[in-house]
Amino acid sequence: MVKIQQSTGSALMSFGEAMSSILYETRTREAFILPDVTKQIKDLLGNTKTYTLLFENDLTEIIKETRTMEKISQNIKNQEATKDLQLARQN
Repeated sequence: MVKIQQSTGSALMSFGEAMSSILYETRTREAFILPDVTKQIKDLLGNTKTYTLLFENDLTEIIKETRTMEKISQNIKNQEATKDLQLARQN
């Protein structure tokens, strides 16, 4: 009976170690996170390097910069559309 308990305990311990290893594997962790983010952020995260953290150490700053660039881009597109509309009305 004791040998069975030891064998079972050893097997469970090995299983636990294997699951921990899988869970902390970088790509597996990314796979749990990436489906829940927007396409732009997902593209950005796909290009980041892994350091001590899952994604780059300055990830917050990178995301802020990306969002700022998206807003600027959208503003430029809106201005161009407004100019095109005004030109169309003049003609």
